[in-house]
Amino acid sequence: MSIQGRRCVVVGVGTAVGSAIARLFFASGARQVLVEDESAQGVVPAQSVADQVGSPLVGCTYGNRGSAKAVVRTAVEMLDGALDVLVLAAEANYSTGASDQSEDEWAEILRV
Repeated sequence: MSIQGRRCVVVGVGTAVGSAIARLFFASGARQVLVEDESAQGVVPAQSVADQVGSPLVGCTYGNRGSAKAVVRTAVEMLDGALDVLVLAAEANYSTGASDQSEDEWAEILRV
């Protein structure tokens, strides 16, 4: 199946996985809107990816339902009224191992 011409949203484009997917979609001829958490450290890398692939970058507050709905509305408008592919590559990053993470850290991981 070809991704060429498909209307895509890539969430978490400031991550290694999200940025790789955005670059692959660009090289494959997809139309895309890129999304990154406005409060995350990923905003700078996300803007760099957006500039490289010529796709719009939309800010979002991960875990906030209203923000997520606004992103979808904005992306659908930018992609001429439809969405074919949604990629969720957002992440919460901690330097401790899984067994050493606190309940609050696990809650944040699941929220994102």
